[in-house]
This record gives sequence, C-alpha cells and structure tokens, in this order.
Amino acid sequence: RDIAASRMMILVISKIFCRKESLRIELTDGWYVVPAILDPHLQHFIRLGKMQVGSKILICNSILEGADEGIDPLDRNYPGSVRSCSIRLKLFANSTRLCKWSAKLGLVLPTKYVKSHGGTLGINSLSDVVPGGGCIPSINLVICKSYPILFKETVSRNGKTFMG
Repeated sequence: RDIAASRMMILVISKIFCRKESLRIELTDGWYVVPAILDPHLQHFIRLGKMQVGSKILICNSILEGADEGIDPLDRNYPGSVRSCSIRLKLFANSTRLCKWSAKLGLVLPTKYVKSHGGTLGINSLSDVVPGGGCIPSINLVICKSYPILFKETVSRNGKTFMG
C-alpha cells in the first residue's frame, strides 16, 4: 500500500495462463505474487516466445486495477490465486523491457540514469516506440530546427476570396 504500482521494478514471469483469446501472466519478486494483464503487443511477444516463464522484465507506469488504495499481500482476505483475484497489474509494451538474467528483482534503485529520466524507463529512439503500446514513460528528443508558424486563412467578402 505504501508504494505506487507505477514505480520502476524488475519482476519475473512465474506463470502464463491462456484464456480464449487473451493471455494473462503471474509475476513475482521472489516473495509475493501478483497477477497481470497484458496489452495486445505484449501478448504477441509471449506468443512469439520472446517472453516466457522465467523471463525477467523491467516495468514502470503499470496500473493497479481492482483496488484504489492498493492491497496488503499479507491480508487474509487477499486471494493469492490468479484465477479468483480481481486485483491485477496492467502492463503496456512501451513501459516494459526484458532484463538480463542477472538483474536483481524488486524495485529499481534510483541510479544516475534513472534520476535523469525522472524515475521512469527512458526511450532511446522513436523506433523503440510501439504504436498503441501505451504511454511513453520518457524520451529524450533534440530539436534540430525550429520553423515559424505557418497558416492559411481563406475569407470571402462580397464574392472575392482573400488569402493571408
């Protein structure tokens, strides 16, 4: 309850559930388990085998659905089963990356790189952005040239057309 679901963290995929057309996964940090739903792009990556059980993923800007205030995983009323739990993390392709096998699970500590991107996952290139893959956490852009504002206005007066 004390940490936002949008914080940057590294989790491992512990289970993959196939339900009709959609895929759902179960994530863990080694201590706690949380179910997650994926956007269509991440589901496609799982079907291609790019993400599988045991894959570590870096996530940020995830959304906790089903609980406005968060939950306590040690609460007796919290159902641990993915199938019966209505509380889930919602993950998006633009805010999810694969990690090295040696990455430490849990919250990502604020390193110099993380601080320079406001505590979020930085996008290096516009080609890394997946259209329809959710919000872009942060991106560095360089403006090479600035042009003046151009416009075209058509006004009709007494049958004459003026452009300016």
